[in-house]
Amino acid sequence: MSGEDLEVQVHFYGVLREITGKSSEAVLLGSPSLEDLLKDLSERYPAPFKVFFFKGERLAPQINVFVNRAVVLPQEIPDRRLHHGDQIDLFAPVSGG
Repeated sequence: MSGEDLEVQVHFYGVLREITGKSSEAVLLGSPSLEDLLKDLSERYPAPFKVFFFKGERLAPQINVFVNRAVVLPQEIPDRRLHHGDQIDLFAPVSGG
């Protein structure tokens, strides 16, 4: 990895914790893009993970992402840049009736 890589802490909640088998992990990124982080995690973990965050190749409209405890709206994700030491909290969409 190059000197420009950055490390973020990703926390998984609910079913995402079950899918990943982890409550959190440090992730070394080559790109500061939040969307690239989600794509990378979607490739790293089993198929159910990707379904929560993507509809085909597009971001799912109901995803729940927080950066440093502040909500990031789905339409903001493609332009959101991450910084070294950021905390990303990922929640699967809530379903039910």
